[in-house]
Amino acid sequence: MTKIFRKWKKADLTAQPIAGRVTEPPNDFFTKVRTPTAILELFLDDKVVELIVMYSKLYAASKDVNLGSEFKCFLGIIFLSGYVSVSRRRVFWEQRTDAHNVLVSAAMRRDRFETVFYNLHVADNANLDPVDKFSKLRPLMSKLNERCMKFVPNETYFSFDESMVPYFDRHGCKQYIRGKPIRFGYKFWCGVTRLGYICWFQPYQGENPNAKHDEYSVSASVVLQVSEALTEAHSGPFCIRYLFHQFCTS
Repeated sequence: MTKIFRKWKKADLTAQPIAGRVTEPPNDFFTKVRTPTAILELFLDDKVVELIVMYSKLYAASKDVNLGSEFKCFLGIIFLSGYVSVSRRRVFWEQRTDAHNVLVSAAMRRDRFETVFYNLHVADNANLDPVDKFSKLRPLMSKLNERCMKFVPNETYFSFDESMVPYFDRHGCKQYIRGKPIRFGYKFWCGVTRLGYICWFQPYQGENPNAKHDEYSVSASVVLQVSEALTEAHSGPFCIRYLFHQFCTS
């Protein structure tokens, strides 16, 4: 079998009209006024929460630990800690006036929070894909990708680029990229709209044996994946604008 090699160019594609296909009006995600909580619940809905609770209870049961139904309260503390920066989690429950957080301490006891935290799982450890370095997060990422695609607006042009998530501990996929605002962390491939809405994302893990289009390079393969996902989500013609700075294959 002759292997076909294609060379990718950094240029805009011309959108070709598709006969017989009618473009649906945009969904109401960007037009309907919602509270911040309502927007969050579009992506972190009950099914996503149930997935996290199911796998967390499964892991806790293997350690003879009983988890209750306070998971949304736990998530609220996690979100709060994202913008109330402290040196360690236990500071929220300390009785010092400059550290104590009444909202957190009244919502959940410290030891209970740590029990949930240490048993937090989003996948079954007994059925992990050995070649997928992100298999412990794959079910959650797949769910979030589905919800991002659900609310993607009907656009003509989409951008594709990389994004860094800061991380300073040890992991086989942690990257160091000189000259970036975030030099240490995980690199994500992201498909976004012109206004920055992320409609698809995928963490970089080098050569992935399970990746589609393995006849191409890693960057070309993920671009084809996001284009296929957008084709399924979109009802009208579109084209993708590639903004990845060094994007080419042999």
